[in-house]
Amino acid sequence: MAPPPTHSHSPSTSAPVPATADNAAITKQQAASQAVQILLEISALLNCRLDKQTMSIAISLIEQDVNPENLAKWIAANSRD
Repeated sequence: MAPPPTHSHSPSTSAPVPATADNAAITKQQAASQAVQILLEISALLNCRLDKQTMSIAISLIEQDVNPENLAKWIAANSRD
């Protein structure tokens, strides 16, 4: 038995929305903001006393391949009481 014919001329009912650079940037920004918020909550639970700006800088440095252990030691040694 032959398969039913396909109709290439029929309109698609669920066309995907094309991804734009703006949509990708917003999604990436939202993900980064959510990650910072989660890390701030962990920081508070561990009593690290890091503010949002310091946490964001630390994340950026780690993303640029700074050694996280050395960064943590530096932050601990230079934190304000």
